[in-house]
Amino acid sequence: MDTTRIDEPGEATYLSYEELRPGGVPDAMRRLYWPLEGEFPLNIFVMKQQRAPHDLEPLFQPDGNGNSNSGTWHEIASQPCTKRKVSSITARVPELDQWGPHWRDWHSEHACPESGAEYITEADLDDALRDREADADAKVLIRCCGEERPFGKGHRLITVVPLEGSGFVTVKDYVCRQGRITILWARIIG
Repeated sequence: MDTTRIDEPGEATYLSYEELRPGGVPDAMRRLYWPLEGEFPLNIFVMKQQRAPHDLEPLFQPDGNGNSNSGTWHEIASQPCTKRKVSSITARVPELDQWGPHWRDWHSEHACPESGAEYITEADLDDALRDREADADAKVLIRCCGEERPFGKGHRLITVVPLEGSGFVTVKDYVCRQGRITILWARIIG
């Protein structure tokens, strides 16, 4: 099956992940070993064989100058992250959808002046954030334990596109984009 579209004579463009679904996950992606602790991207490894976390190679090896932005990527970093090459991948992060409600539930249990709790009324919220069924004078917790309440952070789509002109999404593209989301989530749940 031909998985390219021709937009201009002589130029092939790859389809998006959504256009090709289900394409599957290639061996390169299945060999990634990504513990949640450690510094990104130094905490990501490549298993020499699937399901063999005892035999690891670094996905990214920084240069000796201490700069983690420059270095050498493992050979699988340039391989497609899907079985059929795609031009983009759009996904949701379900954990972000629950961030606001989880924050509210957690902090509502212990909010007090000692925890730095700050409130406003429903009427003071932006229209897009206001609970239409709540009383306008109802108090809304907006700050606690030195953290701002995460309003409107859910239902966001994340799109992974090629970073280096290959025309298709590589393992490196996916890891770099997904890494930022993983770091954000790790900071949220602390």
